[in-house]
Amino acid sequence: MGYISDIRQKVGHDPVFMPGAGVFFIDPEGRALLQRRRDNGLWAGTGGALEMGETFEEAAKRETQEELGLLPVQMEVLNVYSGPEQHYVYPNKDEVYVVSVQYICKDYSGTLTVDMEECMEADFFSLSDFPDMANVHPPDRPMVADLIQWMQRNTCESSGIASR
Repeated sequence: MGYISDIRQKVGHDPVFMPGAGVFFIDPEGRALLQRRRDNGLWAGTGGALEMGETFEEAAKRETQEELGLLPVQMEVLNVYSGPEQHYVYPNKDEVYVVSVQYICKDYSGTLTVDMEECMEADFFSLSDFPDMANVHPPDRPMVADLIQWMQRNTCESSGIASR
């Protein structure tokens, strides 16, 4: 059993801190990979909770390999997330305050293979076809907003257009 499952046996649905890590994969066309969660049907980044003794980087790599069959080779930190926007009550009534490090990864190995227990599908999105924020998992909304800004900056830089 994992750390969060062990804690849940002791505290039930009461609020807990949930340290987590995730990765936004960027393909060669500059599109970002999102997955549709099975628990609520909303789009999200890839990632999950840390296990005891695990680093954020180790958790990010483990979770992405488990969920999507992809292994980050090189990652850069997009941002660290905590606070009221990271409060969430899952459909099963478990309440969490997520503290998460989110990474960007353009250099990865593996073949995209969706873990159907956790997600319904996964797809790469360009800036012009991102899901509406109402269709994004609530704790991931600030992360996706930062991802979109990152993609806009990097699109401008790679095309030689000055960013504002």
